[in-house]
Amino acid sequence: MKSEKTCVHFRGIQHDTCLAGVVVRSVRVVPEKGPYRLPCLPVIGGGDIPNNCEQRRYPTAEEVAADHAMWERAFAAFAAGKSPCCDAPLESRGTARFCSKCREFVGRECGAEDIGDGAK
Repeated sequence: MKSEKTCVHFRGIQHDTCLAGVVVRSVRVVPEKGPYRLPCLPVIGGGDIPNNCEQRRYPTAEEVAADHAMWERAFAAFAAGKSPCCDAPLESRGTARFCSKCREFVGRECGAEDIGDGAK
């Protein structure tokens, strides 16, 4: 879900670039103490966020609210056994759930059988 303190272009530290094409390592700040900091994320434990990226843009309150509403609808659909993309019934393969109409992966449902105790 979007946060008002995370850049709209951030897509995870596992990627070399953000959605705006900025090389993440090029804007990383390494302080004398503590973990490195990125201008796109809040600082763990507080502190100043570097302001060294011209592409940084935080979402508006409206964008955050719309994103949260979209996720709430998706979670409700999943809990009801329906696909968030089109309300088609979900199909199961193990713990994976797929849309029965478009066959897209929707998510996983975790339960006791996933951890090997044989419960149903």
